[in-house]
Formats: sequence, structure tokens, C-alpha cells
Amino acid sequence: MAQTPQGFRYELLKGVFDDAAQDGFIGTDEASLVERAGHEVAVVMGSPRNIKITTPADMELAEFYVQQFQREEFHHGGTETRRKTERGL
Repeated sequence: MAQTPQGFRYELLKGVFDDAAQDGFIGTDEASLVERAGHEVAVVMGSPRNIKITTPADMELAEFYVQQFQREEFHHGGTETRRKTERGL
């Protein structure tokens, strides 16, 4: 599963978009344009809780995750939550 957002420096992103437009190239996403320009793209593990909110059901799930996070913070004083966050859980 790939997650967004993708992060790039503005100057790099502007340049690769300009180059692609000039060449008539349509990439699949920002990373494809950056790779096309010869730059390395790194993959960083994310959390399955990092969801895209586009529907009311997504918002309900996000609210559930926030409530869970707050309960864990309260019961563990933040220690366990910090460990989970560091592991991407």
C-alpha cells in the first residue's frame, strides 16, 4: 500500500513538473516525475492509521483513532504511545 502525501522540495518539484510539461510527459504521481529527472526517491514506512479522509465513514474512523490515542496517552502516560508511534503502529 502506498500512502500520501509525498514530500519533495518545492524547487525540485516545480522543475520536474515544468520539464514534464515541456516534454508532454504525464507521470503517475510526483515521485514518477522526480525519478524521471534522475533523482532518487526514498520509501518511508508509514502507519496504517494514516488514512485519507474523503468520506464521512473515513472521518468516523479517524475520530475512533484519535479517541484510542487519547485513551492510551491517559492510561500509559504517553510512554507506550510513543513506542508505538516510533514503530509506525
